[in-house]
Amino acid sequence: MDQPTANKQPPHLAKPKAQPVPGRFRFPRVLRRWWWLALLLMITIVGVGYKVSDWLKIRGPLYESKSLLEVKPIPGFDPAVTATAPTTLTSSSSGTSTLVNSPFISTQEEIIKAPVTLELAMKQNNLLNRMGGNQTEVLKRMEKSLRVTPRYGTDLIQVSFRDEDPQVARDALTAIYESYVGRRSELEMQVRDNKLQTLRSEIKNQESKVKVLKDKLVLMSEKYGMHWDGSAQSSTMKTNKNDARKLAQKDLYVAEREKEELDLQIKKLENLDGEELIRRASKLEEVGFPERYQEYIEAQENLELLRATGIAPKHPEFQQKSKAVEGLQSALLKRASNTKVALQLRLDMLEKRIEKIKKISGNGSNDVRVIRDFNSVIREHQSAQSILEGVSADYEIAKNKFNSPTISHIVHEEPRLASRTVTKGRNFFTTILTISAAVCSIFVALAAIYLAEVIFPLREKA
Repeated sequence: MDQPTANKQPPHLAKPKAQPVPGRFRFPRVLRRWWWLALLLMITIVGVGYKVSDWLKIRGPLYESKSLLEVKPIPGFDPAVTATAPTTLTSSSSGTSTLVNSPFISTQEEIIKAPVTLELAMKQNNLLNRMGGNQTEVLKRMEKSLRVTPRYGTDLIQVSFRDEDPQVARDALTAIYESYVGRRSELEMQVRDNKLQTLRSEIKNQESKVKVLKDKLVLMSEKYGMHWDGSAQSSTMKTNKNDARKLAQKDLYVAEREKEELDLQIKKLENLDGEELIRRASKLEEVGFPERYQEYIEAQENLELLRATGIAPKHPEFQQKSKAVEGLQSALLKRASNTKVALQLRLDMLEKRIEKIKKISGNGSNDVRVIRDFNSVIREHQSAQSILEGVSADYEIAKNKFNSPTISHIVHEEPRLASRTVTKGRNFFTTILTISAAVCSIFVALAAIYLAEVIFPLREKA
């Protein structure tokens, strides 16, 4: 059997457990016992409330600078969209309708807010150093401070920037929209340079083709004893074959019809200059340029439309379109004058050729096939030369038109130096949060000390 231990007492002799003190939940008694816990909680909660504004990085008070921009699509650069009505009505699954920006306006909004635009803006007005010096942090700060708001139903975009320093707010906003305009202009000029490079390549290729045909004509002239002056159709070759006369007579008939056509075209251009010369020359068959002339007419109409809307001649957009019209007119007038001279030159050479063919048709030919091949190469050379002149004229028009970026924006409201704040600032929120935390801490402290009393009750002494 187990022996009882020396220290173990019988149950009837064990000391009873102390009972909780009556009235222990009275507030003075609980507060006297747990005052240190209440004080600790209140200090902690008030401290947290005081520091919340710092943790949330609440700034302020903030000044706001605003600018109002009117953006327009650039012909040949931006997609063909209607910027004057940039909103559409869409219906959601819930049946409600909302306004949605056009793709063009939405694209411009994103370009303004893009990190690339903001990074370009940092380099202006010493903004990087003035806003902290750290590029990553400054970029985040600019993204947080920038607001871009399209005006629904218009092609207007309001850009605003907030900062604790009103001068920084204005300078940053100015740098941002100038960087946006600079980006658009740079991208536009790159596209235009590519177009001009394409035209230059076409000119180079066409010049090579003309040279090859010219060299071929020179070789044929030397080989078969035919005469060619370098630009017009003329060939001479004697023959004793009777059957060659009929073929030569057919060539004579074709040449005379061609001469009649040239006479008619030249008469249409006689005693003409300026606008009328351009108009008549553009409508000529084969050598005309109706598409370029239509482009010129449309440019004139656009200029007149601007004038009709009341835009002053000194307005940048009016001056730009006026220069474009003058450039088109100068290039087309040059092309029309060259056409007039070229037609006369072709007529003179054709008359000489007809005289030669008449001799051939009277005397026969040793090789009519050679004559026909020779004339065919001449026509190819003339066609290639005409195409070269057309491409060269297109290049001159494009060069005059693309010499400067299009005015794709108008600033209706310049950024101004704000005199009043638009937010309360950190001190205001710190005060509100501290007072709220102090009130909250009282209730938390009361709940905590009573909970502590429940868990660890005050008991009677034995």
